[in-house]
This record gives sequence, structure tokens and C-alpha cells, in this order.
Amino acid sequence: MTANIGDVTPTDMIAQINGCGTDPSGMRIALNSDEDTSPYSAREFLKVSPERARLESGKPAEFILEGDVPKDVGSGGRYAIVTIQTVPAGNGSVGVSAAIEVPIYLTIADSDIIETGEIIGLEITDNDDALLADVTFKNTGNHHYKASAEILLKDKNGEVVDRTVTPSDLDSTDSIIPTFSRHFQIYFDNEDLGHGAYTIVAIVTKEDGTVLDTEETTFEV
Repeated sequence: MTANIGDVTPTDMIAQINGCGTDPSGMRIALNSDEDTSPYSAREFLKVSPERARLESGKPAEFILEGDVPKDVGSGGRYAIVTIQTVPAGNGSVGVSAAIEVPIYLTIADSDIIETGEIIGLEITDNDDALLADVTFKNTGNHHYKASAEILLKDKNGEVVDRTVTPSDLDSTDSIIPTFSRHFQIYFDNEDLGHGAYTIVAIVTKEDGTVLDTEETTFEV
């Protein structure tokens, strides 16, 4: 990995290995050692060198990532983030630091890849002129993948009256890492819905169309 600051004041850079996770919105996040408790972490068997480097205009710094994968590492994927940041600068108790994060996704060769998931929460909230369907989905496998949620709104006769898929653009979505969960939130306009019972059906699928899990709940309007 090569860092270059361009034509600015020389600065010191610090590099370290963090754990890698995803937050409920689907964004990738760096985890410190206390937060990185996943059995699929690669943090402990990776190292980056140098841990500190002087970065000057026209003189980029090179950081090398190395690893010694344990023989009993197991199956599936292993995850980490290399964080390269400037030494905090500022006056008083407030410091400012710029950082670059490099995600590390490893797949253990010739191992059993399990890509499964479970809908662990499906809640409906009626906000006067809109219905909010909140789906919580957890990666229960041992490997990362991208997923989307299809939400069907059915009337009392089982007829589909509305349908939404989110996210609609999987190319711009981070993969869900094993043991982490993703929230899918979908709004439906309920102004045209008559009074009565309705059913929300949530279907979570992988990028290739494989259905991972389905769940449904009934509510009154």
C-alpha cells in the first residue's frame, strides 16, 4: 500500500490492523481489539510494516501487509481493515487526523464456504401517511456476501398491493460480514389503503438470486 500526501506539509503516518465489521446500515467499520470478537477476524495473524512513517511531498510511503495464517484457521472468510492515518494535530485537547482504510477480505482455500442468513426481526410501524417495514437480517454463515430485501405488501385476500426491493443497486453496497446484521428499511404509502388486515412478507436474497430467508407478519390499518 502506497500513501502520498501531495504538495503539503510533511507529516507522520501511523499504520495498524483493525478488525472489520458492518454497521446496521450496511457500512463497513473498523473495530478495535476490544470490539473485534468475531471468530472470523484476521486481525491477530496479520501485521503491517512500518507502523510509523514520515510522509513528505513527492516522497510516498510504502506499507507492507503480511500474514501467517494458522494451520487450524478453519473454513470460510477472514476479515480485517488496515488503517493508515496521520498523527493527530491541533491545539489543546482536540486533534485532527486524516485516515485511509483498506479492507482485507480473505477466503480460506479449499474450505467449506457457508453463505446462510436469518431474518431476526420484522417490525411494522404506522406513521399516519406511511408504513415503515424494518427488517433485521443476520449473516449466520462463515463468508461475506451482498444481499437485498424484497418486501411484499398483501391485502386480506393475499393480493400483492405494493412491492419494494432495497437496496436497488448492489454494486454500491458493502457485503455483509459473518456474525453481523443489516437493517433494511422500506416505506410504503398507506394513504390509499383501506381499513383491514394486511400482511408484510420479507424475502432476503443473495446477489445471484438465492433466497436466504423469508418472514411475514400481519397488521391492521
